[in-house]
Amino acid sequence: MGNRNIIEQLQQEAQAYSGIKELETISRDVGSFSSLPIQPVYTAFKQLNPQEASKLLSKSSQEQREAFRQLDLWDRDIVSVKEFEYWLETVICTKDLPLIAEFSLSEEFAVYLKSICHISTFDVEDPQYPEHNYYFLTDDTLLLIEYGEDYDYGDQLKLLLKTIYGELGVDKAYAYLFKILVDQHSNFEEESYRRKNDNLRNFGFVDYYEAIEKLTPFPSYKRIDSFIQKKLEKVFSITDLDVINQNNIIPGNFLTLHDISNDSLNKELLKVDGHASSSFFRFNFVRLFNAVVVTSNSGLGNMKVIRELNKEIYNFLNLGIEYIQSLSDKPKVALLKYFDFFQLFQIGQSLVFLEKKSLKSSFSKNDLNLADEKFLGELINKNLECWYERVPSIRIQGEVKEIKDLSTYLDFKSQVLFTNEFLPFVSLFKETYQKLLDDNLINDSYYLNYNCEDINLETILISSIVNFHFSQDPDQKKLGVSLENLKGFISVYSFNYKDFNRASFEKLQSLVSEYTKTYGLNEVTKIESFLCELLIESFTGYEFEQMEDAEYEFFGGPLILNS
Repeated sequence: MGNRNIIEQLQQEAQAYSGIKELETISRDVGSFSSLPIQPVYTAFKQLNPQEASKLLSKSSQEQREAFRQLDLWDRDIVSVKEFEYWLETVICTKDLPLIAEFSLSEEFAVYLKSICHISTFDVEDPQYPEHNYYFLTDDTLLLIEYGEDYDYGDQLKLLLKTIYGELGVDKAYAYLFKILVDQHSNFEEESYRRKNDNLRNFGFVDYYEAIEKLTPFPSYKRIDSFIQKKLEKVFSITDLDVINQNNIIPGNFLTLHDISNDSLNKELLKVDGHASSSFFRFNFVRLFNAVVVTSNSGLGNMKVIRELNKEIYNFLNLGIEYIQSLSDKPKVALLKYFDFFQLFQIGQSLVFLEKKSLKSSFSKNDLNLADEKFLGELINKNLECWYERVPSIRIQGEVKEIKDLSTYLDFKSQVLFTNEFLPFVSLFKETYQKLLDDNLINDSYYLNYNCEDINLETILISSIVNFHFSQDPDQKKLGVSLENLKGFISVYSFNYKDFNRASFEKLQSLVSEYTKTYGLNEVTKIESFLCELLIESFTGYEFEQMEDAEYEFFGGPLILNS
């Protein structure tokens, strides 16, 4: 394998299991899928329609088919009738009596049957028929099976119950179905759900609630640091941690290849030695992937989301490692002797989560709406969009970088700190603007380039700074800039279509610094950088020397007063 780490080895192997054609090629010599990993076989089947899948179902093993049924019977802890019916239709289409019998006598079908049907005893001597046509009697005419009028599989259901009678005989079939009838529904489901979890856990699948428990972010930085220090006190034993089952692998089209050769994650993975450790972490990664998928509520059908989840996993693992290294007094220690992938991911995820949590709290305290805050303007909203993407990222001088290591995380933390400190001023700006609007002190006719409903924080700040350049009077209350002053401002700071030169930038910095001190904004971390970026983005890219006065109607910077 050379210098490939265990994840790269897993990625390379997974490419052989990308779809049904690849699986058929691999299994050609033995004629079945029984020796192949369960997850790629399951995923390949689900890419086919039931008629196509029925032609291949016999190639899977009984163990695999049980896992398929269990995977689709449950949505969290609720019976997923529609998903399970994929296998009902597939099995019926096979016309293979042993497969139909296996399906009809499975615990999963019994749970499904109890969920979609009303089963009751039937007295042939005093028959009481339903007042609808959506029912049938079992072969012994002792049980009445009712289903809903929108149920599409009445004939198939009748065939499956007939199969049960054929396999068990009349007396045992009646006893079997009667037991389903009298068993308390909740207890019946709970037992089936528990057995499903126990079975699928052996193949690397993770139940939703177990995944939530394992991946829930830490509630504070103190808890993160305490957890790390405690874990670093003792090397864990592989045998104490988790079952290892080699018969699963992530499908090749799900496991995106990433170049992590220069990442801290790769360096830690290369320290893993020995068959037991490699086997454990291979299986542990499969389980982490499945846990992240199941908590994303996206399912396995959305490839765009799957690719994003891959990035999320790698980024949080890498960030978790670098954060631990920043706290540890033993930077060269092999961290995978102390932490598994779930714990590294949880640490990295928690660092980002806690910053978002502080941001949400700040918005709430300042009566601002994080979900829809049009007043904030473009720059802050661009940052928010990056932070709240499935793969969180940051903007640095217009360049978008994923939060994947300690450096980008610290930049992210700094940006969140700025936003949190700035929001009280944003709230004050918004309150003042709303009062002017409510009192009819401003209206659309006042401005050349804005309607009142489009005015936001950025336009107010830019207008205020331009006016400050001319008056430097903290008491001036003019909400808008004259076209003459705007042209003068553009000339003084040499804004043009080409690069913004260094001398102009230093002059602009000086103005912004004086402005923030005058209005008390200088207590906000990095406010000057934000305002300079705002001004530069607003004023560069225009050929002002060639612009006619009428063209300023389409200029999106400050509020320009109608003359």
